[in-house]
Formats: sequence, C-alpha cells, structure tokens
Amino acid sequence: MMMKLFVVRTSLLLAFSCCSVAHAADSISWNRFRGPNGSGVANSFEPPVKFAAEGAAWKTAIFRGHSSPVVSAGWIFFTGFENRRLTTVAIDSRSGDVLWKQPAPRVQFERTHATSSPAAPTPCADAENVYVYFGSFGLLCYGHDGDEKWKKRIPLPKSMYGTSSSPIVHGDLVILVL
Repeated sequence: MMMKLFVVRTSLLLAFSCCSVAHAADSISWNRFRGPNGSGVANSFEPPVKFAAEGAAWKTAIFRGHSSPVVSAGWIFFTGFENRRLTTVAIDSRSGDVLWKQPAPRVQFERTHATSSPAAPTPCADAENVYVYFGSFGLLCYGHDGDEKWKKRIPLPKSMYGTSSSPIVHGDLVILVL
C-alpha cells in the first residue's frame, strides 16, 4: 500500500511537470486540497492520460506520506515522514530539485487507521506562504523560502482514525475544520 501511494504521489508530481508548454507549472495554481476552489476541477490544465518515465520532465525520489501535493508560483509542497519526523517539503516545479525540507517539532504521533498517516492533511499555499496541519502538533506556516513564520499548537482532536483536515486560506485567515 505504501509503495502504491509513493507511485501515485510521484505520478502527481510528474503530472504537474510534464507539460508541452515550457515552464507551464509556473502558471498552475493548485494551492489547496482539491484545487483553488475546492471542486477538484482544473479547467485550464490537461494532465497526461498516460504516464511514461521517458516522457517525464524530471523525476524525484520522495518519502512516504498521504498528503496531496499543492502547486503555487512554481513551487510544489507536500508533507510526509522522513527520519521518524513529520516533514514539509518544497520542490521546484521546473527542475524537480528539492528546495527545502522542514521537520515539524517532535511530538508523539496520533493514532491513525492502518491505511492513513499522521501526515495525511494536504498543505495550503498562497503567493508567499505554505500552511501545514499535523493533527499530532497543530498548524505551521513557512515562507516559500522555508523559514518558519509562525506555529500554533492545537490539541489533538479525538478520532479513531487520525486527522485529515486540510487548511484553506481566505483573505488573511487560515481556516481549519476540526
């Protein structure tokens, strides 16, 4: 199951970078879970129907996690586990280079269902920041350069399966349903 998720996320990263128009990912904004308006529909983007390694613009090995990648201003952000730490990652959409990784503060991981992960929530990004939620910790905000701007500890909600609520940004608010 974990390998399948790795392949799916890798394929999503390739989908954002395999465009016939040079540097098209710079103009793509898929900045939160299910896209800009939460509908899951990208009207101006036609992802490839079939993935082939030889047609990829780039390929980058990533670690496991369950969040969806988000794209903002030529950056791809996602969360996962690396070295037993909840981690946020930024990748350059043109080259596939890992630009930065930021581990969340050390915490005891929340209990999750066997098919989920404490890194399930999808980040949200705007033109300057990326916002991530880990049920085990709370909210974190990083600049696109990877510098932590703020963090907000949030008590772990009671759940039998783990949290998966993903933040959204509206104006100057970060909204998270718990």
